[in-house]
Amino acid sequence: MTFASLGWGTWWCLLFVHRLTGARPSLLVPSAISSAFALLGLLFAVWSFRAHRAWVILLAVPFLANLSLLLVPWFAQELAREPAP
Repeated sequence: MTFASLGWGTWWCLLFVHRLTGARPSLLVPSAISSAFALLGLLFAVWSFRAHRAWVILLAVPFLANLSLLLVPWFAQELAREPAP
């Protein structure tokens, strides 16, 4: 969950900068950073699953959090295409 939190933190920082300054920063850097954190988190979640098969329910949370984080750059790109209200 630490890696998922760090990955989500990059997107929250981007939103904070956007809200504070009104600038529309590039999505490339936060996408790369959050994807790297998500892949590391997925790696550790799969490794932990192999080590402790009885923890399937507990490990589903970080696994799904990191997996959903990999989809955020795609969603952000879709939202960036829409005109601001």
